[in-house]
Amino acid sequence: MKRTTIFLLIIFYAAMISAQKNGTFEIKGTLNGLENSKATLLIGTNRMPVEITNGVFSVSGEISGFEVVRFSINEKRLFKTFRSGGYVPVKSMTIWIILYPGARINVTGTISDFADAYPYDGGENDILSNFHKELFPLLNKSVNIDLALDRDSVPAEEETKLRKEQEALDNDAQALRISFLGKHASSVAGLWLMDDMVIRSQIKMEEVDRLIPEVDQKYSTCSYYSSLTTRLKGYNTTKVGMVAPNILSNATPDSSLFSLESMRGKYVILDFWGTWCGPCVQGIPRMKAFRDKHADKLQIVGVAQDRDYKMWKNFVEDRKMNWPNVLVGKGEEDFVLKYNVQGFPTKLLLSPEGIILYRASGEEESFYEEIEKIINTK
Repeated sequence: MKRTTIFLLIIFYAAMISAQKNGTFEIKGTLNGLENSKATLLIGTNRMPVEITNGVFSVSGEISGFEVVRFSINEKRLFKTFRSGGYVPVKSMTIWIILYPGARINVTGTISDFADAYPYDGGENDILSNFHKELFPLLNKSVNIDLALDRDSVPAEEETKLRKEQEALDNDAQALRISFLGKHASSVAGLWLMDDMVIRSQIKMEEVDRLIPEVDQKYSTCSYYSSLTTRLKGYNTTKVGMVAPNILSNATPDSSLFSLESMRGKYVILDFWGTWCGPCVQGIPRMKAFRDKHADKLQIVGVAQDRDYKMWKNFVEDRKMNWPNVLVGKGEEDFVLKYNVQGFPTKLLLSPEGIILYRASGEEESFYEEIEKIINTK
C-alpha cells in the first residue's frame, strides 16, 4: 500500500513539473474573404495542418515557452510570385502569432492579397497585432510595385515614379519598426522584432545595446532575449583587434573535435556560410584558389549554418572543401550568435596569433584584395 502511494505521488509531482514546463494553447479564428482552405501552423520545424471551413478554424497543441509562429494559408493570391516562378517571402502574406503555455487566442480579419488578419489575447498578441496592422499594408504596397514592374511594360518615367513611391513605403516601414521598439522593446513582440531586424541588418548593434537594458527581466528566459544578449556579447568580443573566441566542436564531417585555437601559427580565413547561400557556394572556388596561392601561411575554417548534418557533410565532401569545417549548433556551439554574424557569407581574417584583423560580409573580390595587402605586409 505504501509503495503504491509513493508511486502515485511520484507520478503526481512529475505531472506537476511537466505542466509547469509545458502548457496547451488554443487558437480560434474567423477570416473574412475566405471560404474553405488549408493552412499550416509552423512552430519551429513542426508543421500542424489546419482546415479552414467557411472562414472558420480552430487549432490547439502544446508549447513550452514564448514563441512567435507563422500561420500560413494555402491561397495563391497571398504568394507574391514573379513571372520567373520565384516569389518574395514578405511577412504580410502570413498571420504571425505569439504562442505560450495557456494561450487562448482569437484571430480576426480579412484575407485579400495579403493577410490582413491578426491575433488577440488581451496581452502580448495585441501588442504584435497593433504593430502589424500598421506595417503590413506598407509591406504589401511595396511588394506589389515589384510585381507590377515585373509583369507589365512600364515607361521609364513611370518606373522612376513607382520606385520613389516604393522607397517612401520602405522608409515608412522602417520608421514604424524603430518607433515600435522605442515603445515596446520590453515585450515578446519587441524582442522578436529586434532579433529579426538584427539578422536583416535593419538595426545597429549600438541601438540594441541601448534598448536591451530597458527589457523587463521577466523576459530573460525568452529565446529572443537570449539570442540578442548573446549577439551583443559577440558584437563586443569579435571586433577588429580582439582575440577571436574559440570555436570548439565535434560537429565536423568526421566527428573529430575541432578547436580554432589549434590553427594558431597561420593566418585564418574564418568563413561563415551555408549550403543554401548562393553567394557562399559561388565563392568557394575563389576562396580555395586564394588559400592555395598562400598555402604556406594561410588556412580556411568553414563554419556552416545548416540544419541537415548529412546533407552538409556530403556537400563538403562533394565540393572537396579540404579545410576544417564545423556545423553551427545550439547554445555554446551557436557560433553565428557568438560572432554576431548578420549576413552570409561573413568572412574574418585572423592573425597567426588569433587576432581579428579584418571582417566583411558578402562575396566581393575586394575582400581578397584587402587581406592580400594585410598578409603581405605583416
